[in-house]
Amino acid sequence: MSDEKWLTVSEVAERFGIPQPTIRRYIERHGHHLHIRKHHKSYLIAEKSLADLVRIRESYSQGMNADQVENELAAVNAPTIIDVIATSDRMSDVSPEALSSLHSAMIERFERQEDFNHALIEAMQHERVENQRQRALDREQIERLTVELTDARDQAASTNENLKNEIRKGQQDTTEQLGEILTRIETYGKQPRGLFGWFRR
Repeated sequence: MSDEKWLTVSEVAERFGIPQPTIRRYIERHGHHLHIRKHHKSYLIAEKSLADLVRIRESYSQGMNADQVENELAAVNAPTIIDVIATSDRMSDVSPEALSSLHSAMIERFERQEDFNHALIEAMQHERVENQRQRALDREQIERLTVELTDARDQAASTNENLKNEIRKGQQDTTEQLGEILTRIETYGKQPRGLFGWFRR
């Protein structure tokens, strides 16, 4: 059973910050350089092809067109073929300069791949740090909003209680005032009226 890991287009987009339509366009143009397979109506991309996918992204970012990117991928992914010639006569035709040139070309290719791998690792580390920073900011914002919501709820409860107290006090004052008015009316009604009332006092 193969241990090769496959990622969906959305997973690759989330990991490297590349829009999904852009990844699909890369697959359409340069899919023969990538290890991909069809999955329903989308694609699965082998993890070992992520380096090539990032290389495509960087090439376009540098202003290359599709043909230039294709040539770049062909140069990087071209297999190194060394024909082993059995006969000593033909071996003698291979000059030391040719062997040295081949050796230098292989070293240069390995160094380019190593540099790219380092750049890819740094980009992934930077992305991880940025994601951690964003999560920390999100947590701080959630905590701040929670505190503000709690304060607003407490303030609303306090305002509601004060309003109830004001209403009760207003009702009490109104009741007392009505009582005083009724008492005055009752007292006034008992007093004699007119001239006879004056003499009766």
